[in-house]
Amino acid sequence: MEFTKEKILTLAVIFSIIGISALYAFTAKNSARNIELSYIDEELLGSRVDIDGTISDISWLSYTVLFELKEKDVEESLTVVIDRETIEEHDEKKQIRPGARVRVEGEVQEYENDIQLKIDSVDDISVEEEAYSDFISIKKILENADWYDGMEVKIRGNIEDIDTEGENDNLIISDLEDENYRITCEVERILDKNEIEILKRPVVVKGSIEYDSSTGSWLIRASSPLEFKSTDSLSLSLSGARIK
Repeated sequence: MEFTKEKILTLAVIFSIIGISALYAFTAKNSARNIELSYIDEELLGSRVDIDGTISDISWLSYTVLFELKEKDVEESLTVVIDRETIEEHDEKKQIRPGARVRVEGEVQEYENDIQLKIDSVDDISVEEEAYSDFISIKKILENADWYDGMEVKIRGNIEDIDTEGENDNLIISDLEDENYRITCEVERILDKNEIEILKRPVVVKGSIEYDSSTGSWLIRASSPLEFKSTDSLSLSLSGARIK
């Protein structure tokens, strides 16, 4: 078969079009589409999407981390799946917690009839807005204490006991939902003769999580004034702590 210059040129154009079309199809399939969380459904299975949302809950499993993403004014949430080893490599890993706003990129998958977003790389998740004011339960902290080590947290619970024998005062605080989970809160000497008044009262604590090697347990070192909630309207100050 003899190829003329025109035929060769025609074939070159055809192959170029085929190559460009294949490249476009590959790129379209493997590049992430920026989309709102509420628009993710079965039609997007196998596609890569780029979304942002607020973490409403997070579960630490042996090899996997699951967190629920919420969008403002949308009732449904989206489960994001990432290998625990992968997220441990993230520079902002301690900021990935309930209340934080994040942007994630991953593949839409289905697992047990539920749509999920699978993240493969540490580069596929970024923290857009840190969580400062959201409470973390004592139970959640103690079940994964190594993760929260050194993190500034905010908790609330009931005061079960007070230890005033050391250099500082220690409040033993129980989880509001499960009193079997308790943590020590170390504060400056502020209680004096007011111990009885605050026992069994709810308290709000903000401070850093640390491991106390002398007792073999985790504690919170308060970094700001404590807030003690009272059942009446009494409001008084205890050298930086507030009862109201």
